[in-house]
Amino acid sequence: MNDDRRFPDDPAGPFPEPPQTFTDREGRDIEIRPFEEGDTEPLVSMYVDFDPADRAQGIPPATEYRVRDWVETLTGGTA
Repeated sequence: MNDDRRFPDDPAGPFPEPPQTFTDREGRDIEIRPFEEGDTEPLVSMYVDFDPADRAQGIPPATEYRVRDWVETLTGGTA
């Protein structure tokens, strides 16, 4: 196999920092921040309430039990 791809010697960047707050189309203020103790229930609730039409490739899981297990995995067991 002939691989003629070339890659740059220097890494790309720096990249601009993404916004930490924004307003969605429905006028709700959204804040992006690290997961903290006490965030588990609102996070689980958000994912349980996902419309099935918005799920893709099994993400988020469809049942509350599976959502809780998934959130625990995502948060490194701190959920």
